[in-house]
Amino acid sequence: MDNLAVALAVFIASAMVVVISGIQLARHGDALAEHTGWGHLWVGTIFLAGATSLPELFTDSIAVLIGATAIGIGDILGSNMVNIFMLGIVGMTLTLLKKGFFYHVTRETRVLVLVTIVLATLVLTLAWTGTDASVWIFSTGGMAIVGAYLLGMRLVYSAGSNEPEYAPPRDAVLLKRAWRGFLMAAGAIAVAAPFLAISADGIAGATGLSGSFIGILFVSVVTSLPEASAIVESARQRNYALITGNLYGSCTFNLVILAIMDPLYNEGTILGAFGSGHHAAALIGVGLMVLGGIAMLKPRLMGIPRWLALGGMLVIYPVGVYWVFTLG
Repeated sequence: MDNLAVALAVFIASAMVVVISGIQLARHGDALAEHTGWGHLWVGTIFLAGATSLPELFTDSIAVLIGATAIGIGDILGSNMVNIFMLGIVGMTLTLLKKGFFYHVTRETRVLVLVTIVLATLVLTLAWTGTDASVWIFSTGGMAIVGAYLLGMRLVYSAGSNEPEYAPPRDAVLLKRAWRGFLMAAGAIAVAAPFLAISADGIAGATGLSGSFIGILFVSVVTSLPEASAIVESARQRNYALITGNLYGSCTFNLVILAIMDPLYNEGTILGAFGSGHHAAALIGVGLMVLGGIAMLKPRLMGIPRWLALGGMLVIYPVGVYWVFTLG
């Protein structure tokens, strides 16, 4: 797809399908989560985060299969940057409106933030040092990511196990409708994902921009819009634990997608395919996650006031995108 006009048209059309389906996915995923009996942070961390990360899963897996690996990796790392940037926007807005967003930080929230930072740092370290090695169709790095994710989710669950049990509403008709809507939205994303990946690769080829930059900026914004829709609805309902669980949980799930992409990549390991732009995006993502943790966990952690941490998140994202652009 070397024609820029055609590539742009296909990208916009497939992006619209992904966005609309992703929003429906988040909405129906939230309805399904309400019938699980889990706490809101756990629901956001596992169920809703997994649902809103399906656009990344489908798009980036296809990107690897068609040889646009740089775009797939860039989408993962760029989506994590966008997720925490959105947390900064929500946090700053609710802080200025004195809505008490940071008064709802539980022990499991603290554990989730720490797990996300550790997992993102692990990915950055393995990719930067080049210490990952292939083991059949998998890699040591991919297995380490999955192992760290499972251990981390166990810690999050254990941290919240002493909280009062959540009693969800039971409505068989609504549950069936939610499943139907969820599966239809997932199917639409699965159909649109190849076109999104192929057209993004075509845009990179026609414009001369690096695949990593296209993935980090353009594709990641598209695939992160379901999270944006979910957090707006959660903020409207003042369900702040679901916001934290969805955004940080989506970041951890996105990193697991790298391990899922590994067997599809036949030129080495997926962490070994990181370029300089990917290293920069991974580093920026870790920095944003740390600032998000500082903003949530303590008003003045290490002497840093909350508003400064939030403001830093709002500044670092656009500066980071420009840095990636210069590297590309």
